[in-house]
Amino acid sequence: MKVPWQVIQKTANGMKGEKLPTVEGPISFMMATTANNIHHEDQSRMLTLNLDENPQRIKEALRNKALGLSKTEVTLNLEPWHELHDFIANKKMEVVIPYAERIVDLLEIGSLKIQRDFPKFLSTIKACALVHFNHREQDKNGRILANENDYRIAYDLLNEPISQGLEASVKPGIREVVEAVTDLSKMGVSVDGISHSKLAEHMVRDRSVVGRNIHAAVSQGYLRNESPGQGREAKVMLGDRKLSNGSALPSPELVFKKDNAVRSAVEQIEQPHRNYFSHESLPW
Repeated sequence: MKVPWQVIQKTANGMKGEKLPTVEGPISFMMATTANNIHHEDQSRMLTLNLDENPQRIKEALRNKALGLSKTEVTLNLEPWHELHDFIANKKMEVVIPYAERIVDLLEIGSLKIQRDFPKFLSTIKACALVHFNHREQDKNGRILANENDYRIAYDLLNEPISQGLEASVKPGIREVVEAVTDLSKMGVSVDGISHSKLAEHMVRDRSVVGRNIHAAVSQGYLRNESPGQGREAKVMLGDRKLSNGSALPSPELVFKKDNAVRSAVEQIEQPHRNYFSHESLPW
C-alpha cells in the first residue's frame, strides 16, 4: 500500500497544487474524536479504543502529570529500537500461528465485521512473536512460531475493542450510565423517567460526560428517552436491549486448554527447533 501526498498552496498566481514524495507502506491510520460514533463505513474498517472515564483513572492520569512536572527530563536512547527494526526488516522473517485455525473454530460469528477485525488480530499476534523472535521456536524452514504468550498479549490488547466493535460487549461509559439508571429505578426515584441531572448527581460525574453516554445508550437501545426534543432535559428509562457481557475472542484458557490441539497443529507444520538467531551488538 502507498500513500500519495499532495498539498495546495496559495501563490501570487492563485492556488497551486504540489505533489510530495509517495510514502511506502505498510500504513496505519489513527484518529481521535469526542463523537459517540463515526460513519458506519469507517467504523467497520477500524478498531475503536474507548477511553476509560472512571474518576479513579482520571486521577491517576493527573497524578502522573504532576509527577512528570517534578522530574528531570530523561533523554531516551532510541538507537537499540532502530537497530531492532533494521535487523528484523533485513532478515524478512516469517511468522506462523500454529493455533490460528483453532481460534477460528472457537469464534462466535455474529457480524460480518469480524472478517476485517480478525486479520488485525492475527497481525498483532505475529508482531508480538516477531519482536520476541529470540525467545520463540522455529520450524525447519526458519519460520518463527507464535506461542501462547503472543496470543495472551494480543488478547489483552484487542479483545475489548474488538468485542465492543462487534457489540459482544459494551463500552464502559454506556455500561455505567445504564447501571445507574437500573439502580435508581430499583430505588423508585421516578416512574416517568430519570432526569439527566439526577443521573449526573447519582454518578458524581460531569453532566457533559453523562449526557454523551446517555445519548449513546439511547441510540443503541439500552435506554429510552421519555422527554425527547431539542433543548429539553432527557428523562430516561431502561430500553428493550440488555447489556452485553460477552467476548468476541476466545479466552487464552480456552484456546490452550490441555487437549493437545495446539501441539498437534505445531507438529503438522513440522517439528520445531529452538531459534538460535544471535546479534551480539543488539541488547535484547
